[in-house]
This record gives sequence, structure tokens and C-alpha cells, in this order.
Amino acid sequence: SKQKSQVRLEVVLCSVQDFVETEWVSNLMKKYNLKLEKRFLPGRSAESKEELEEWNQIWPTIYFHKKTQEHEQEERDLTLDEIEEMKRCMKEAVRDAKDATQQWDELIRKKSPSSSTTTPKATVPPELQGAVISCPETEQIISRASEERKRQQDENPERIFIDQENPLCTAALLAIQGVSRLERKAAMGHGMDSDDFK
Repeated sequence: SKQKSQVRLEVVLCSVQDFVETEWVSNLMKKYNLKLEKRFLPGRSAESKEELEEWNQIWPTIYFHKKTQEHEQEERDLTLDEIEEMKRCMKEAVRDAKDATQQWDELIRKKSPSSSTTTPKATVPPELQGAVISCPETEQIISRASEERKRQQDENPERIFIDQENPLCTAALLAIQGVSRLERKAAMGHGMDSDDFK
């Protein structure tokens, strides 16, 4: 003969303070041999895998992983490839800063008399930094602050070093201007609706 499977059904009725044991409830309990238990149950969905495992031992619990802090942290965590790309770009930024220093030295040599043995106050170098912008899809450097600085200096060779001329002229802004220059060039050649511009 087949053995009958043991099935246990548990039902949440209400909170303890809202429970009223009426005659109908008492009769139902006696008829079906039911028992009432007070139990502490989760009042919300689990917010981590640890809570899910712990609460499931008490009562079946809902868990939405994408709404948890764990998922948010996983989304923020960098992959090894992303970390390596950041290292590479930082090295390129350091190289760009060295190029900026070289640009300053070349400008001073051009503007200072060759017979001068003292360094004028005006030739004290500004705090030069480097900046590059990388395309996340191709991982190629598309703009360098030093290259944009050179373009702007070449447009007006008589101007002073642009980093001193404008206090808002920073390496980051120069690199951004370099990207803007590329976008304008693409727009003029193909139009703003073209794939090259986008």
C-alpha cells in the first residue's frame, strides 16, 4: 500500500494584537485539530542573501536581488579589465603632465633672451597637470590636454602660456576642449546627424 505523504499547512491569520478568538474560530480549531502559535515573522522582504537564508527558516520570504544594497555594490565594483584600463590612463595622464612641462620649457626658451642668466619672475612655471580622455568602447586615447594646449598656442604664437593667461584653463578642461574640437570637425564634415558626429 502506498504511504500517505505528510503535508503541513501553515497560515498567517493576523497580528497578535488584532486576534480575537471567536466561537467560530474555536469550533474550527477543534474540528480540524488546529493549533494557534505566536511567531515572530519578517515584516518586509529580505534585503540580503544572508537575511533570505535566515528568514526562510522561519517563513517563506520574498527576495529581490536587484533592489538590494548587495546588487548596488556589485554594480559599482570595478572589473579587473576596468582597473587595468584606469591604470593605463593614469600613466598616460602622467605622461601628459611631463609633456606640459616640456611645452613650458620650450615657450620660455623662445621668449627669453639667450643671454639672460637669471630667471624672470614671469617664467616661474604654473602648476602643470596632465589629463587624457579615453573612449570606453575602443579604449583609445582620443584627447590629451597637452595636444589641445599646443593647438591653442599655435593659433596665436604671441600669447603667453595659456595656463597663466586664464585661471580656468586646467588640464581637464583642455582635454574636454580637445574632444569638442573633434566633434566640431566631424559635424562640419558630415553634419550633426551623421554617425561620425554621434
